[in-house]
Amino acid sequence: MNIYSLLDVVVQLKHRVLLRAPAQPVADQMRSKVAARFANVRGQVNAHNRVSSRTLVVPAGYGPKAEALGAVYDAATNAYVVPDALDEKDAKFAPFWPSAPRDLQNQEGRAELSRDGQVIESLVHPHDRLQGGDSTALFLMYAALPTIGAVIAALTSIPVVGWLAWLLLPAVVPYVRAIARSEKAPEAFRATVLTFILPLAAAKGFLLAAGSNEIVFGAFATILNVYLFLGLLYCLMAPVEQEQQAWGGRWTRIKGFALWNTAGLVAIAMTMLFPPVIGGFLWFVMAGAYGFVYYARDYKERTLVLQSQSARFNLGKQGLMENFNSQALETQVRKALADPSPFIQWGVALGHLRKKGVKKSYDTDSPAGISVEDLFMHAMIWAETGMGKSAYIRWLMAEILKSGYPCAFAVFCGKGALAGEVRGMLDMVIETGVHLGLIEGLDAQGLKAALTNTKMEDDNADIWTGISSLVIDHAAVILEALHHHELKLRALDAAKKLELETEIEGLLQVRDRDEANGRDVADIDEALSRLGEQLEERIHALSEEREWKWTLERFDKLIQAIGDVRANSNIPGEGLLAAAGYIGVQPIHLGNDEDFIARKADWAQRLATAPQTIHPDLLQPGSLLQQSFGWVLKTWPSFAAETRGSFMANVQNRLVPLMRGKYLVDDQGVPWHSIEHGSVNVGDMLKGTSMGVNVPDTRHGTAGILVQNLISQRLYTGIKLRNEVSEAEWRGRGELPVIQIMDECQNLIGREEQRILPISRSTKMACIYATQGYEGILAKLPEAAAQQFCNSFQNWALYRTSPQSYEYMELRFGVEEMTVFRSKTAGLDYDGGLDMVLDNALFDPNHPNAAGMKQLRKAGAGRVVASHIDPVSKNRWVGQKFTGIQATKDLEIPANGRRESQPLFSKSEFNGLLNQQGRAILWFNRAGVRRADICKTPFLPLDKVDDVVKAIKASRAA
Repeated sequence: MNIYSLLDVVVQLKHRVLLRAPAQPVADQMRSKVAARFANVRGQVNAHNRVSSRTLVVPAGYGPKAEALGAVYDAATNAYVVPDALDEKDAKFAPFWPSAPRDLQNQEGRAELSRDGQVIESLVHPHDRLQGGDSTALFLMYAALPTIGAVIAALTSIPVVGWLAWLLLPAVVPYVRAIARSEKAPEAFRATVLTFILPLAAAKGFLLAAGSNEIVFGAFATILNVYLFLGLLYCLMAPVEQEQQAWGGRWTRIKGFALWNTAGLVAIAMTMLFPPVIGGFLWFVMAGAYGFVYYARDYKERTLVLQSQSARFNLGKQGLMENFNSQALETQVRKALADPSPFIQWGVALGHLRKKGVKKSYDTDSPAGISVEDLFMHAMIWAETGMGKSAYIRWLMAEILKSGYPCAFAVFCGKGALAGEVRGMLDMVIETGVHLGLIEGLDAQGLKAALTNTKMEDDNADIWTGISSLVIDHAAVILEALHHHELKLRALDAAKKLELETEIEGLLQVRDRDEANGRDVADIDEALSRLGEQLEERIHALSEEREWKWTLERFDKLIQAIGDVRANSNIPGEGLLAAAGYIGVQPIHLGNDEDFIARKADWAQRLATAPQTIHPDLLQPGSLLQQSFGWVLKTWPSFAAETRGSFMANVQNRLVPLMRGKYLVDDQGVPWHSIEHGSVNVGDMLKGTSMGVNVPDTRHGTAGILVQNLISQRLYTGIKLRNEVSEAEWRGRGELPVIQIMDECQNLIGREEQRILPISRSTKMACIYATQGYEGILAKLPEAAAQQFCNSFQNWALYRTSPQSYEYMELRFGVEEMTVFRSKTAGLDYDGGLDMVLDNALFDPNHPNAAGMKQLRKAGAGRVVASHIDPVSKNRWVGQKFTGIQATKDLEIPANGRRESQPLFSKSEFNGLLNQQGRAILWFNRAGVRRADICKTPFLPLDKVDDVVKAIKASRAA
């Protein structure tokens, strides 16, 4: 039983008697008052856990309360809204404002400024923040002493049994100990004498009894006079301490001395003048005021402490970005709330940056991730071999699949195996046995881009690969023209065949009629014979296999024709000349003037009589087709044979693996390079069909990379075409967002990925790439292009990787204003102080000397203070005063913090924090604002993929 319990019993009894609702316990009331008192600080200006909104989040049953505040129900949105006539930022609507997404909430106390913009050091004492500080409970401890004394004095006045009340004397011990624990032993002794012993002695007449003795009274009077004289002299001459000077100095001390001594003399006089029952209890009334005296003194000391802290410590005011950071965080929450796409968790934050005071960081154990909409800013994963890249990608894919977001996966892998591992998440896996048209869906530009995109290991110097790219470029243009020209001529043949058939049918009818009438039909028979020959020619032409199919096999044939240059001359080979003649290229001089003149005449005759047999682009000066034929017919043969051989070797590096791929066949054994129209439409990825390419390098070698380049190029072409229309239009065509996954991307990337990344943001293709580090990117792209490529990724997961990768990421992460505790007079490290308190043996319940530590705490050890070394006097500032001796019972918290611009992560942090599996730096562009921390990341083992996919599908079905 204590004062708390007594007060609670009295309050509850009152409510029972008066039939009122149960009262809140006194302890809870005090906690509520303390919380309200510090509401301004607890607001955390850089934490926007709720943001104002016209659309309110009203729980079921709270509609009437929202309406009472002025909100109205909107049937269209099925929500309560704040009318335009009212201010949505009015705090009365705060309980119904939407909560920030869990990953953007700040549950940990990280406030450095109050809502009013004041530094927290001016409002909160370290003891308040770390150990609770003083509260009104201490005042009750002081009040308990005279209360118990008055009870003892009253009970001992009862005849016969009153002496038993003296047994209540030990009841004061717990309260004396509580005061000693909080205010130390001297204060507890002084309070006990002034509020318990003296009033009890006065009430029982002990003082009057002593005063009736002349000797005792004389001694008392002498002591009183000496005390008054010396006290007044001390007030006049003693040096004024810092806290006294702050509150009026010497004059205030004299007034206080006179006031309280006058009150004491009046109390003595009243005790002598009034009857013992009244006069004695006046001492308890006076003693009850001691708590107010103490609190007045404590209030002054606390005020001085806070004033001193605000003068010396200003952590929240350091740096110029506080207001901008606050605005950015609020904007981030608003944008995230407006984002309808699902949130994908990438890990769980460890709170490392939050402890460093970085504004845009996560609370400890907060989910770290981004929405699918954020993912369209692309994500890169860097991790050395064995750190779990592939398992992490599998987990992310499962999370996206679980979210139900309507999209398609496009899965590629530099080792060719990822699609096979996640086939349960895909609608189609392109692998051996699939009927695939290898270059179907590509145009000449796309074919050239796909074949030259990735830098191959056997490529020679840039000059050689540059000319080799030209060979592929011109060959692709020519093959495309030959292909379309052949289709056009076949269409003309088909139309002419139909025309001839119709004409022959008509002549046959005329012949039959004339013959029946006895007329001569010889002319008709001659015409039928001529038309029949023409028809046979058309039928024969249409029955022949097409020469220029849009396949890789025909492309390879054309490449060989280009490479075939007559020995010891600059004249192209017969194959290329035949192709040029077929499409209608003007003849070139082949060394014989008469032959050249004859061929020119034939071409002129062809132009005059059959212009449809000449490709129209060849009649346009400077056309792309003219340029390509000019290069392969004239420029290319002019190179030396050895030079042409080197160029052609680079071309063959890209074609031979595809032409000789043993397993690049369909289920009938037909090579992919010979299939013009396959059963797989890669373009269906744009319409929500998830696909992956399963061509492991252990089986396909370099061919697997080239196949993936050809397929990804079709995807890129479709994504680029979306730029020509609005999102509503391409969605109207049935197309959906695409999420491209590319593991071991260092084997696949090239200029096309560098170009597509900025474009695909607005056309809704998100890219998640993974590789070992920066060196792999540099091996495929020039340094400037590599930087541009990496800079296109706004979301990063950085595991343990190479030093060069850390150097790039240190620059990429940039600098942030954070709290650095290394210089003097700057800020209080509250969190560091709390860690220090928790680490101190005083608070270790498992310490071998735990009982002794408990006694030390009871004696007052463990109080938290802030200290500062004065640069002039070298004395230590503790709370509100200077002292040359540091109190051994006080635990000092670091008080030298500054807001400085520092690298978000240092080189030593990269090595130390990432040196274990499952730890990564997650650096996100979350709702347009950076968010980062060291995080624990999950993974999906390969043997669990099928089970997870089955569970996801079952959940969807349910």
